[in-house]
Amino acid sequence: MSAAGYGYGRGIRSNCQPEGAEWGTFNMWGYSFPKSLNMWLDYNHFSKEIMGMLFEGLVDLHSTKNEPIGILAESWIVSEDGKTFTFKINPKAKWSDGREVTAEDVQFYFDIMMDKNNMTSLFASTLIGSTDLKWSIQRQLKSKAHEKHWSNFWSAGSLCAFPKHIWKNVDFNKQNFEFPVVSGPYKIKEVKKKPLFTSRAT
Repeated sequence: MSAAGYGYGRGIRSNCQPEGAEWGTFNMWGYSFPKSLNMWLDYNHFSKEIMGMLFEGLVDLHSTKNEPIGILAESWIVSEDGKTFTFKINPKAKWSDGREVTAEDVQFYFDIMMDKNNMTSLFASTLIGSTDLKWSIQRQLKSKAHEKHWSNFWSAGSLCAFPKHIWKNVDFNKQNFEFPVVSGPYKIKEVKKKPLFTSRAT
């Protein structure tokens, strides 16, 4: 199979590009057609690469420095006991339809992962017992860990945002190949189920 995407310099990672500037097309190929491109339902290298271009987390690890860098988060505060993390959403963070990414969208992602009706137990298991999340105002949310641990910051900082205004009334388990609204620099243009070659008996 092959998947093609196109980008328009909208994600926070793309601040070096003018707003709305076209990035061009990115193509990926896989050995077999997947059950889903939604990595939260079918986790594999192929789906992880694609979703990583469509949806962004609060923070990421700097590519050359061993320190966090804000993606959806503009800033963050760590409490003195190292268990509470308060993130402020970057006002430049936008969905591809122009709506602002809010703290409630991050809370929505968290709630989807923790919903026992969703096939997201792989991701829920990494959050259970380590993180409680509560959004307070539009661009601020607070994560509180049950115990102090060096990984708590990354558990909270790796949380993504999902477009609540688009997905609040849909079955997440059926979101496999169409992602019309994203926060990252790329959107899926088309997905093709096509063999590279055919053969016949001589």
